[in-house]
Amino acid sequence: GKRRVGLHLIAIKMNWCAIVLCAGFATLGAFLYGYHNGAINIAKEDANFRRTLKISNSSSTAGESSCTDDVEESALIGLIVSSYPLGCSIGAIIGGVLSQFIGRRYVIMLGSSVATIGAVLQATSFHLGMFFAGTITDGIGIGILFMVVPVYVSEIAPRKIRGRMVLVFGGIGIPSGFLFSCLVNLLLLRHYNFGWRISFGVQATVGAILFASVIFMPESPRWLLKSGKEKKAEKLLKMMFGSNNNEQVNAEMNLIKDALQKEDDLRKKKTSIFKNLFTLRTAHRVALAVCLQVFRKFTGIDAITQYSVTMFNQLGIPSLEATVAVAAAGALSAPFGIYIIDKVGRKTLLLIGSVGMLATLAAVGILTQLFDLDSCGDEGVPVVGYIIAALVGAYYITFACTWSGGVFVLVSEIFTLEMKAFGVAVGTATYWICSIAVTQLIPIMLSSPLQVFGTMYCFAGAAFISFLFVLLTLPETKGYGLEEIEELFSQPWLKRTRMFYYLL
Repeated sequence: GKRRVGLHLIAIKMNWCAIVLCAGFATLGAFLYGYHNGAINIAKEDANFRRTLKISNSSSTAGESSCTDDVEESALIGLIVSSYPLGCSIGAIIGGVLSQFIGRRYVIMLGSSVATIGAVLQATSFHLGMFFAGTITDGIGIGILFMVVPVYVSEIAPRKIRGRMVLVFGGIGIPSGFLFSCLVNLLLLRHYNFGWRISFGVQATVGAILFASVIFMPESPRWLLKSGKEKKAEKLLKMMFGSNNNEQVNAEMNLIKDALQKEDDLRKKKTSIFKNLFTLRTAHRVALAVCLQVFRKFTGIDAITQYSVTMFNQLGIPSLEATVAVAAAGALSAPFGIYIIDKVGRKTLLLIGSVGMLATLAAVGILTQLFDLDSCGDEGVPVVGYIIAALVGAYYITFACTWSGGVFVLVSEIFTLEMKAFGVAVGTATYWICSIAVTQLIPIMLSSPLQVFGTMYCFAGAAFISFLFVLLTLPETKGYGLEEIEELFSQPWLKRTRMFYYLL
């Protein structure tokens, strides 16, 4: 008897580990997004890449200064980079619709296969049009994954670690992919003229691994119940909780059924959702979601993840090595942000992040304006160059620990159940629209009289405004359940924002 019980508990633990492993593999979708950011960040400054796609006739190698002074060329580079979030925005719409009809698992397979095809097109491109097509295709695949994988992870992961598993998707997956991409490119571009092709080939390989792993993953039990496949859902839940644990299996099934019933009730009241859009409280929350995503992008993160090589080249700093160091700092610090978000609160975390980003961006702007590092020539990189690289790393650490995951959590928490789907969709759309705009603007700013120092001042100004915005408008949602959100937003402004608490 005891032996049978022991074996039964071991089997349950192994099943839970398998489920967590499935959720972990699914986060490769975020890893791919981070990987592409690093790949395009470095490839667009590689002379062989530019020569092959006829972007310029620069003869410089990766890590050295290349011709980006021409505004038209900078606009073309911006167009290449911004075509990726354009594809992501299209993919997010496709993924959101298809996941309701064919299930989360098959949509993840679709997204990974489309992303793999896009990466193959990029790796084999012999002219700019083909690379554009590959980038947009890759973006569509990643957009599908970005929309579906967090939903899948939240529905398949154990309840106790569900929130953290979802945060792992964006909080750790993206910076880890960025770091891996930088390391791959550091090794390849130093030794191979076609290193950029191998880099995108590696991305295609990771996409293929995700596709292959999804074949062995279970479908979401929530989607199975929603689709009327109750026996399959029960079988999956028995695998998770144990075939003899009928009480817990039934309890979980009843919880899912109750949630689905609430969704059906809300769907029947669809007209009331649009009526609620015109109420002050709901409009306030939608504005918060939009502004948080705007500040998340306009405080300069894309300058680091997609244009750091360009900036370091302009400053005469070894660009590949500096970018790898910055990527490593962000990837290693990201888990700390996930750990502290429930310790210090969402609002406090964002305020700390805004101050940290303001300080580091302003410091980089001042140093790059005062010291002309590019004129050092063969004398080597002065100490101030290493200080600037360290400050860029400090900025990335600050962002990774605060705004990266903090905004993601807040946007999902400030809406009532009735408005959650709409609010998150608006926030996601804002994120991709801002990505398109920022990635198009940054190369033009860097090649204009603003150069690096002016660009950093602009982002520092946005960080200062984000601090005021969070201080004056954002409530603290830590410790509030979904049913208490309405009560929180009905409180007076000073009590809701706790402004004096943060100022005194």
